[in-house]
Amino acid sequence: MKIEHHVPRAADPARMFEWLNLLGVCGGIYGTERTCDTYREDRPLALNPKTATNVTNRFRYTPRGQILAGDDDPEGKAAIEALNLDAVVLRRNRAAVVAVLQRELRRDDSIANIKRLLRKAIAPLGQQSLPFAGVAIHYLDRKLRRHGVAP
Repeated sequence: MKIEHHVPRAADPARMFEWLNLLGVCGGIYGTERTCDTYREDRPLALNPKTATNVTNRFRYTPRGQILAGDDDPEGKAAIEALNLDAVVLRRNRAAVVAVLQRELRRDDSIANIKRLLRKAIAPLGQQSLPFAGVAIHYLDRKLRRHGVAP
């Protein structure tokens, strides 16, 4: 993990240590692929996960790990593009999360088990969230809805 700046340091050095401008991000390098701030460099980012509402709900994921933003969400689409969030390595990792959940739910597709897995994916404040928790939350929310239960 490293520290990223929502407003790049080069664009506004005075905001370098401003709390709402600091974000914890992954390393951004997977073999030869660059993602997140490593890919973005100093280009602007319209969406700040610290101040935007329902960031997790702005994105959806396909079973193959593709990340999508709603048609009426230009900030979400711009974030996917600016951060290279649909990179092959990230799609593969998200698809692996879905595959693990599918295997788990083949054994026990009960509402109680889905809720247990969802609680595990939504880390309480102060605990480290699971890698690719957003895709797990999205997948499990959809499963609950299919059971007729509001997440």
